[in-house]
Amino acid sequence: MSVFCSVANVPLFLKALSVLVISKDGFATVIFTPDAMILHVGGKNESMTATAVLPRAVFADYSVSEVRFATHIPTLIDAVTLGSVFATGVSGTPLTLSYSPAHCKLVVQTGKDGESGRSVQSKLNTKPTSDSLLDLHFRDYLMDVQASLRGDVIREAINDIGAAQCVETTLTISPTDGVILKGTSSPYGEVEIHLERNGEAMFSVEGTKRSSTRVHTEHLSLACRAGKSTVRGKTSFGGAAGRDDYLFNTAASAAPAGTTSFGSGFERVTLQINEQKQLSVIHSQRDNDEKVVVSVVVLPLFDFDSI
Repeated sequence: MSVFCSVANVPLFLKALSVLVISKDGFATVIFTPDAMILHVGGKNESMTATAVLPRAVFADYSVSEVRFATHIPTLIDAVTLGSVFATGVSGTPLTLSYSPAHCKLVVQTGKDGESGRSVQSKLNTKPTSDSLLDLHFRDYLMDVQASLRGDVIREAINDIGAAQCVETTLTISPTDGVILKGTSSPYGEVEIHLERNGEAMFSVEGTKRSSTRVHTEHLSLACRAGKSTVRGKTSFGGAAGRDDYLFNTAASAAPAGTTSFGSGFERVTLQINEQKQLSVIHSQRDNDEKVVVSVVVLPLFDFDSI
């Protein structure tokens, strides 16, 4: 057995998985190292990547040898949420992961064995993966500015822009003014939302220069783990081509019926813009020793008129 680990904080594990749902293909490269479990997804026509790092502290038991394979994240979410035991949302719910190269199956077991409870075992297919991962090279360029703010606030702001069916969003971070989101390309006009530098939603702003980037609202919503909204019965973002309700429905499935803690998203979201106008969205807990981090990188929309 190359991998056997017991997840100590199941809601946190599910939060991390839900942020990785950025591609309809749904496959992620899973890497077990002595120090952490790493999951990486390249999606949306190679214009986005998402990487989750779950350190040993997330696991009650962590016995692994270095191995990598690809598995389907939506199916993994389904396997973790199987069983009525998760309806309570208790972080101590038993969950174990195991993997053997001989069988090439990721075995997910939830619940308890024995007469005191029931267990559900799922065997997920895996496939080989290359040693190289899709890298958009965000850290190869100087960072202009970053802002850390409450996750629920930025998600609500993006939902409001989506409700107006804005296909594109310009995100501006200013050391003095805070975060400004401007939704455009909507049949209803434009939407501008200002999250003030000194407001309660803002934790910090770092950098000396004002910087902006323009991205697909769909990509921004996926990157920030925002929900799906509708206007007059139409799909948000104007029903733009390539929009996959499947992605949002799958991410939402990380919150079983009757719970909010699994699917509510991370408490802290950090937005970063580099000199190439790439956007990085970092999801983390506000105060937690386990230090789970999920990073999503989004390429900007290219403006041919500026050539």
